[in-house]
Amino acid sequence: MIRVVTLFFILTCMVFQANAADAADMWSDDIDFASLTCEAFVEDMGYAADEDVGFLLMWLDGYLSGLSGDTRLNARQFEAFCDALVDLCAEQPKAALIDAARTVGLTPLASTPSNPETDPFLPGKTPNQ
Repeated sequence: MIRVVTLFFILTCMVFQANAADAADMWSDDIDFASLTCEAFVEDMGYAADEDVGFLLMWLDGYLSGLSGDTRLNARQFEAFCDALVDLCAEQPKAALIDAARTVGLTPLASTPSNPETDPFLPGKTPNQ
């Protein structure tokens, strides 16, 4: 399990490092997440590269982690967060993206239960246990 988590982390870092320059080229201006609407985000998702969308979603997840103090990265919860954010944005296109992210990201996602036997990111466990 430790090897899988380590491999996931290394691959994620490589993808985001490789695509950070591409993302910077795509957005010549700073992205003001406070003024970005769900509608604009969903529209941009239609033509942006998957890596660019992933870059934005990872930034949002990191921002929310900073607010909540949650230092864990759980792939199932991240996927559920992304799905819930896209769903909420489709339902409320005029909402600010950052507010939608706070709504779905700071609320525990009941659809992503963790298995205490296999999930190294549960409270009280470390990846080495």
